[in-house]
Amino acid sequence: MASVAETRFVAVDVGTSSVRAGISDASGTLLAHATRPIDLYHPKENFAEQSSENIWVMTCECIREVLAKTGTPSYAVEGIAFDATCSLVALGENDEPVSLSPTGDPSHNIILWADHRSMKEAEEINETGDVALQYVGGKL
Repeated sequence: MASVAETRFVAVDVGTSSVRAGISDASGTLLAHATRPIDLYHPKENFAEQSSENIWVMTCECIREVLAKTGTPSYAVEGIAFDATCSLVALGENDEPVSLSPTGDPSHNIILWADHRSMKEAEEINETGDVALQYVGGKL
């Protein structure tokens, strides 16, 4: 077990265009940070896709970098905070990526918040005026 002086906390933020990681000590002082870009695909107009595998690789690289920059052994990490943008990730039976893309590329298994491929369907739902819409701000 790490002493209080060695205790570290890692924070990871996955945004739309990059992954960021930071490492701090027990007092909250930021000791190091790292950033990696995330691939973004636009196979058609109004489509915004990503790869869960790409995001995971970039996340691991960021964490390894902050650990290396500070010489922090893994046993000294007492906690990890993780947040990410809201996106849909499609995985198959064995947790393998499943394509959501018109390209059929299985690595394109995330539909981003910025994807607007379903605008027509959303408008059709909004036109119903269904009472359920009041729970999502009145419209999709």
